[in-house]
Amino acid sequence: MLLFVCSRNVCRSAAAAAVFNYIAQSSASALRARSAGVHTHRAGNAVDPLMRRIAGQRGYDLSAHSACAIDTLDPANFTHAFWIDASHRAPLQDWAKGRVEVRSLMEHSRYPEYAAIEELVMPFAAAPQHGYAVMLDQIEDACLGIWHEIAQGGRREPV
Repeated sequence: MLLFVCSRNVCRSAAAAAVFNYIAQSSASALRARSAGVHTHRAGNAVDPLMRRIAGQRGYDLSAHSACAIDTLDPANFTHAFWIDASHRAPLQDWAKGRVEVRSLMEHSRYPEYAAIEELVMPFAAAPQHGYAVMLDQIEDACLGIWHEIAQGGRREPV
C-alpha cells in the first residue's frame, strides 16, 4: 500500500490517492493507496468541494473521503509514502521510522518543470478553478510516474 501525505488531507493527498487508485484499478492491479495529513485539526473532514467537483469531472470519486492524520496509521501497512510539500518530508520520515520508503510525489513527473516542484501550492488565489485543474494535471502525471516505477518496474522517459 502507498501513502500520499499533505497538510490536512482535504485536497492534494486525497486527490493523489484517488488518481493512483484509479490507475491501479484500470490496470487490474491489487496495489492501492491511501492518504493522510500531517496535521490533525481537519480529521474527519471531506475533500475541498472544488477539488471534489473537478476530480469528479475526470472520473475520480472523492465523495467518501474522510481526512485523517498520519499518526493514526501504522507504517507497517505501507511500502512507500509520498510527500506533496517539502515541509511534510520531516514529519513523514519521523512517522515512517525507516520502515517505509519516503519520497517526493513530484519527482515522479516526466516533465522537468514539474519534477523540480518542492510544493504543490493550493490554488486559493485569483483563478482557483484553473489552479485546481492544473494541480490535478500535475498529480496525474506524477501518479503515472509512480505507477510505472512501482507497479511496472521502470521509470518513464522525460519529455
